[in-house]
Amino acid sequence: MKKTLLRGALPLCLVAVLMFSGACASSKNDLSKWKDEEPFKKEDISKYISLGEYKNLKVDDSRLQKVENNDFVIFDFEGTAPGISEETLQNMKAERYDQLVVGSGEFIPGFEEQMLGQVVGKPFEVKVTFPEDYAPEGDPAEELNGKEVTFHCLVHEIPNKAANLAIQAAYETVTLIKIPEREKEMYLKLFNAQAESYGMTEEELMEEVGGLEQWTAGIEERIAQEMFVYAIARQEGLESTQAELQVYLNRVRESNPGVTSQEILDQSGGKNLLMRDLTREKVIDFVYENAKNKK
Repeated sequence: MKKTLLRGALPLCLVAVLMFSGACASSKNDLSKWKDEEPFKKEDISKYISLGEYKNLKVDDSRLQKVENNDFVIFDFEGTAPGISEETLQNMKAERYDQLVVGSGEFIPGFEEQMLGQVVGKPFEVKVTFPEDYAPEGDPAEELNGKEVTFHCLVHEIPNKAANLAIQAAYETVTLIKIPEREKEMYLKLFNAQAESYGMTEEELMEEVGGLEQWTAGIEERIAQEMFVYAIARQEGLESTQAELQVYLNRVRESNPGVTSQEILDQSGGKNLLMRDLTREKVIDFVYENAKNKK
């Protein structure tokens, strides 16, 4: 079984393009019911997956302090360059910036690559040359076009890294027995609905996802991850509740005025999948809190 980190695992939009289906239109009622029910309702997960050790796991401290690709980092940066106005320089600095995933390409080309391998708490410099067309004519930032700038940086922390390493270690001990046929069937039907929404045939979308073998690997991996999470959740009393789901929906609605709870559920793939996501976060935090050598 392929092992991958679970925090932020395959969102529905990615799952949709990994699936293949022979589901017919008459199956939509079954899918609607599944999307609206609680996760793994009436399923004895022990028939499908066997847990290994998930408490007192050792976290590899040597990896916790170094920036790696796809790390979410919290860091300071301040740009300096001769001949640049104070106003522009002020716009090139931040303290405890918390919006960067290294490798996402959000920053100037070359910036994020130079962050790789840097150590938490140790100052470092990043030197980049701004593109010639970085800012249009008349823009105050136009003075940066083609300019070499040195950024003085300091990474404060790499949130969730230790938690991801802990859950990864726990997942490595899992023994997969088999995949529930009903789960696979429902994901197949999700694909069918997705193809229809795109105005495509199943065969056309199949060509884009890379083939049946790729779908099988991707979707069975997702189901295995979800069963792993729920096996721990049920054993430790961590399953997400209706009340927690409502709190989440209310929070999203507050930050997105005009959006209804049903629209949020629809965009998330239904109550079933959203509650799986909420439970996953609780399980990851639990495993991390019970790991040894955590920071």
